[in-house]
Amino acid sequence: MLALIRALPKSFRRHFVPAPDSARLVASDLEFARGDFLHSVAVRLSQLSGERISAQDFDAGQIPDHLKFNIRVLDDQRKTLIEGRDLKVLRATLAERAVRAAGEADRRAAAVGPTPEEAQWLRTGFKNWDFFDVPEHIEIVRAGMSLRAFPALRDDGETVALMLCQTPEDARRQLRCGLRRLFLLVEKKRILTQVGNLPQITKTRVLATTIKGLEFTSSVALLMTDRAWLADNQLPRTKHAFESALRQGRERLPLAAQELTQFLPVVFQQYHETRAALELAKGPGWEPIVKGLQQQLSGLISSDFLAVTPWPWLIQFPRYLTAIRQRLIRLGSGGLRTELNLEAELQPWLMKYEQKRREHQRQQRVDPMLEHLRWMIEEYRVQLFAQKLGTAISVSPTKLEEQFVRVS
Repeated sequence: MLALIRALPKSFRRHFVPAPDSARLVASDLEFARGDFLHSVAVRLSQLSGERISAQDFDAGQIPDHLKFNIRVLDDQRKTLIEGRDLKVLRATLAERAVRAAGEADRRAAAVGPTPEEAQWLRTGFKNWDFFDVPEHIEIVRAGMSLRAFPALRDDGETVALMLCQTPEDARRQLRCGLRRLFLLVEKKRILTQVGNLPQITKTRVLATTIKGLEFTSSVALLMTDRAWLADNQLPRTKHAFESALRQGRERLPLAAQELTQFLPVVFQQYHETRAALELAKGPGWEPIVKGLQQQLSGLISSDFLAVTPWPWLIQFPRYLTAIRQRLIRLGSGGLRTELNLEAELQPWLMKYEQKRREHQRQQRVDPMLEHLRWMIEEYRVQLFAQKLGTAISVSPTKLEEQFVRVS
């Protein structure tokens, strides 16, 4: 504990003099094996000092090695695979090795062709449930290695295909997209009729033409399918469960149409107004703020935003867009200094998220905790810049730090 206090920047250390006494006090307040250690220490030190201290403020390089765990990973023959004192580095290294090994196994399998057991999970061209059950996982042999694979359905646009994924998280994501496409293929006429009958659909379609690459009708059809057939997050894995879900979705379809009637005109009108306001935003010193808002807008509204954004967050978009316009109003009212100060509080979280996102992308990892962190940061924007709009969830730097710890 004393070493951690000494590993803080000097501006923080001055609050904990004498350091040994502060170390004993903090240590006595901690519960063993409960929560993340560094985060727990940072929270307690923040309480003592009145300063906001995070786990990232500790300089790990100043902690002597003899105070860190030495972690050794062994294989089945107890041969050391990797060894070190930084758990995150070890995990990242092993994850990258696993991706490379799986890729190498894939290349070898491609050279000799898939085994009969694997080939049955690589079939394509389905427009209905004309295949067997989709279990959560199977065991396959690739290049002499026994591997656990995770079956799913892939959305190929006009059809769906069976596929194998490397992680259960990726398999669930793929399965959901594949099931959504399959429901749409089976119920296409019914769904497109509902889409065409939506109130204000013509005006909304016109507003959507400003979004490059957005295929409006197909995107709305996918969203309606999602709300009618997958709103309860139950993913059928058998033909019987799929047919049962088909019947239930037909009953929910009118309700899904009502939801989109309320949502679509609002979000596209809000986008139109926000985009226009950003195009007109010009002033001395405004450029970094306006550029950041343009990046935020493009991160929210993309060609596939209706299809890829989870509904609980998608319905928050009008509030996010309103918050952007309120920031522009503040700029126009002489609030540049306030904006810059608040932006300085936001930027570290955006940078941490982007770093972790790129790391996961490089490792081909899907982590729901990282996805949730992304929307927590969006809510934090609202709390910082447009408090009166309120937030959908409770969010603070402490909660963001806690969520960041949960990210694998």
